[in-house]
Amino acid sequence: MTDKQIVTAVIAGEPSAYRAIVERYQQPLVRYIAYLIHDADLTDDVVQDTFIKAYKNLRGFRLDAKFSSWLYRIAHNTAMDAVKHQHLSIDDLPARNEPVSQDLDIAALVDQHIAAKDVAACLTKLPLKYREAIALFYLREASYSEISDILHISVSGVGVRINRAKTMLRSICKARGVHQ
Repeated sequence: MTDKQIVTAVIAGEPSAYRAIVERYQQPLVRYIAYLIHDADLTDDVVQDTFIKAYKNLRGFRLDAKFSSWLYRIAHNTAMDAVKHQHLSIDDLPARNEPVSQDLDIAALVDQHIAAKDVAACLTKLPLKYREAIALFYLREASYSEISDILHISVSGVGVRINRAKTMLRSICKARGVHQ
């Protein structure tokens, strides 16, 4: 079923159909929010709140719009509200460590983990507005148009943010001695 079909079913009185939305978007939203706020517990809370808010507001969703962009906008706003509520700066939150797969060659795993950790450390130094755009583009694989909808900026503004983020990231990594 498509997102729109699921939304239509939920609005028509089949609330159990919403489970498909949660299953489809839970992991991608966790990755996106964790990338922004670097706190596992807060990430889980934000994702849960996102699904609750989306469910409560499904009747307000325009079926001619893209559901994923609408959902990511809710997630984005919920994350920013959570950070403000805790009186934290995004940059003050601790870095999140992801569990690593056991299926890889140990030497390759170590090299990959070190490289990923180095780049992740550089990414945390980017200002939030650039980190948001990069996360949506690379982690969510969202188009410029979708990012524009989610962040409420122009499509050209998305391009500017992504290009500036890449330039800043190169400089930050170079200054830290990280080779990408």
